[in-house]
Amino acid sequence: MIASLFAALLLLSLLFALLVWLKRPIYRLDNRNLEKLFELVLDDRASENDWNVFIELPIRYQPNYDELRLRCRQLTELHGRYRDGRFYLSDAGKALLRTELDELKGQAA
Repeated sequence: MIASLFAALLLLSLLFALLVWLKRPIYRLDNRNLEKLFELVLDDRASENDWNVFIELPIRYQPNYDELRLRCRQLTELHGRYRDGRFYLSDAGKALLRTELDELKGQAA
């Protein structure tokens, strides 16, 4: 009885340690990541998945990135389209995204 209780306690301790050690993956953007993504979109080389991950996941650690994400989400609704696993913007959408990219580059300088 005591041995099985000890084994259960040991198993629970190991499980807890494993859960603490295997934290959730972290998805953190910085200016460099965003610049690269925007350049891919402007060159018509961005995948649908890359763009959707950016516009659909809230960015809580950096409020100005989340505001940018929301603007890009609206840009997608107005000027974007998906085809063959890629994301494309109209010329007007690209002009707006280029403005956002220039602003990002200005922040990095």
